[in-house]
Amino acid sequence: VSAIEVKQGQAQARISAFAELTPKWDAQIRTSVSGQIVAVHDTALAGTRVTEGTPLFEIQRAQFEAAVADAEVALEQAKLTQLQAKNQVAIAERQFHRDAAEPPNELALNLPQLRIAERGLNAAEPQLAAARRQLSETEVTAPFSGFVTQRLVSLGQTVTVGEALLSLSDDRQFELFV
Repeated sequence: VSAIEVKQGQAQARISAFAELTPKWDAQIRTSVSGQIVAVHDTALAGTRVTEGTPLFEIQRAQFEAAVADAEVALEQAKLTQLQAKNQVAIAERQFHRDAAEPPNELALNLPQLRIAERGLNAAEPQLAAARRQLSETEVTAPFSGFVTQRLVSLGQTVTVGEALLSLSDDRQFELFV
């Protein structure tokens, strides 16, 4: 057995390592509506740096504008139906009150019609919101800042829901794999 004396001092070591640096976010941007590509912005070209919210593509809007208009009409119709049902309930209540009579059931007061009208109104509001959301999704924008690495569609092409439009790689956050 041997012993050596340890002394305090500086030591130099050399360490070699291999690492891979990858973007934290690397995504294929997909469409959430179907239709024909009517505009491809210059920002959708491979190698272009984009910021969050930058317009990339536009999908034909006509069918979605029509859906919004239909949903607006349906909402107004539902509001009118509810108003008419409320009016019928008020008239029936006044009639029974004037006659000092007790209504035999809910139907005599038009309450089922009022409930149906209220449910119709409750259904029409989210339908309009969904139609407006789909209309807004005809403009495809960058969900985060980064570089366009690949464009997968061209002007005039018809795309379907879920179809990949381009690949986008984050340029601000990276992961290092050693």
